[in-house]
Amino acid sequence: MSSLVENIVQHYHTAMEAGDPRTADWLFISTPWSALGLVCLYLMVVMVGPQVMKSREAFKINKLLVAFNFGLVLLSLYMFLEYILSVSSIPGFSFWCQGVDPGSHPSILRHARVSWLFFFSKFVEFFDTIFFILRKKNNQISFLRVYHHSSVPLMWWIVVKWSPGGTSFFGGSFNCFVHVVMYFYYMLSAFGPQYRKYLWWKKYVTILQLLQFNLDIIHISYAMTIQDCTFPRWLLRLLFCYALTLNILFINFYYQEYANRPAEKKELKSR
Repeated sequence: MSSLVENIVQHYHTAMEAGDPRTADWLFISTPWSALGLVCLYLMVVMVGPQVMKSREAFKINKLLVAFNFGLVLLSLYMFLEYILSVSSIPGFSFWCQGVDPGSHPSILRHARVSWLFFFSKFVEFFDTIFFILRKKNNQISFLRVYHHSSVPLMWWIVVKWSPGGTSFFGGSFNCFVHVVMYFYYMLSAFGPQYRKYLWWKKYVTILQLLQFNLDIIHISYAMTIQDCTFPRWLLRLLFCYALTLNILFINFYYQEYANRPAEKKELKSR
């Protein structure tokens, strides 16, 4: 038993030492424990929060929601531009499959920094769920939401720890673009019911998210066919499997929310 523990500890230290030295001392990156701790805290709030709020009045925080979502629109737009500007100025950068350059070219470091900022922004997005708890909108706290919010920061910790750049730009930049649109929608909805007439396009936000995951899968699949690409194969496989799980969950959400619900309404009318 002791030898097994020793082997696990040895493999752990070997893996940590194999990380990218440029990001080793960045906030939350040196070890996985800070990121795991924040995710565990988030899951604890998700489990306990609704029970705490059960006997309390829902908070009215519309102004806070407007400011929060507007802030995330700006942050997402900034990260999207940083991704595009950094990779477009890296000499010889390949759109289809690019390894992680270990050098210190300013654009390469810029790409690494925006990858870290993208990772960190996922902790900020925890407040999405916390605000639903405070408003007693527990029906919005679905498995999809909790799985998505708790798994993305861990996935991107792995990216920033070992491969902060290269092909990972595609998923990160596309997600930032989607979040510009999504948080703009959330911002408008937070203004109140008088703006509901402008929110007819909620369905298309979900379609855009589905497009993102499908293009991620296609992009990663193609990258895995390029023999001379130096981006880690194990990470491509991991990102592929992760994008696949999100795609399945979002397809189910789309079916339940937009395909199945109209059929239910039609059935109720016929009774």
